[in-house]
Amino acid sequence: MATTYSKPPLTIPQQVELLKSRGMIVADEALAAAYLSRVNYYRFAGYARVFRVRDVNGEVKEGFVPGTSFEQICQLYSFDELLRRLLMTGLERIEINFRTALCNITSIETKEGLWYTDSRNFSNKDYHNAFMADCTEALKERKREDMVKHYKDKYGLPFPPCWVMIELLPWGAWCKAYSNIKKLSIKKKISGLLTHYHYSYLESWIVTLKDLRNHCAHHGSVWNRRFPSYPKVPEPMEPSIGVQNSVYTMKLIIQVMLDRVGAGKRFSAHWDKLMEQYPLQDKRHLGMKPEQATATAE
Repeated sequence: MATTYSKPPLTIPQQVELLKSRGMIVADEALAAAYLSRVNYYRFAGYARVFRVRDVNGEVKEGFVPGTSFEQICQLYSFDELLRRLLMTGLERIEINFRTALCNITSIETKEGLWYTDSRNFSNKDYHNAFMADCTEALKERKREDMVKHYKDKYGLPFPPCWVMIELLPWGAWCKAYSNIKKLSIKKKISGLLTHYHYSYLESWIVTLKDLRNHCAHHGSVWNRRFPSYPKVPEPMEPSIGVQNSVYTMKLIIQVMLDRVGAGKRFSAHWDKLMEQYPLQDKRHLGMKPEQATATAE
């Protein structure tokens, strides 16, 4: 049964007053109003949620924990923004490495630049058909780009070689293609360039990291998010894992994959600097174990 939404929209000054009425300390109302003119109130309220009072059953109530200030929420927002940027830097390197390894190794092993069009190279024919539909759609959308026009005009083929197609499809499509490759030796060689663990870990990780990348790209909060997929965790990493589907687990996976290509030290240094820059954040929300969060905050 349809219902009528009766809450009226609030002006920005009214939004500030609403926060104050719920117990938030707003030292400078003009600055708060300016901030809410740039950051949507509902988005801001999402970060403020962890500061809300909860009842004995853990249910969130309207008021804020005594002492909660507008500045605290702004600090948390800035922390999450910098965290997303850092993660995206690592994810960009990993995605490019993955695309390159997938294209180079599979093309050489199959001795065919159009290997991705041949269903015999894949385990599940239905998945491959869906993948090829994605390829067709991508070529339609990007038909005016020089690299697409070049191969179309010069060779007249319906699909370009992999080293062109690898740049046209989204990461998610290539993640599915990798998982569907029939020949295990190819999977192992690709995985060996990106991680020193079994190829099944790479299959799991690229799906999870793809979800993280998409979430970061759409500016979603990540600091306390629990992601829908649970990445496979190798035994040596288990002692470091707090919450398996948390952003901290994603950080550990990114670290392993960047270490493999010699880019991990810089990422690790930036992570440590960010944690030091925001020492007041409750880092258990990141998915760390309680002892890790405490050690980081000290």
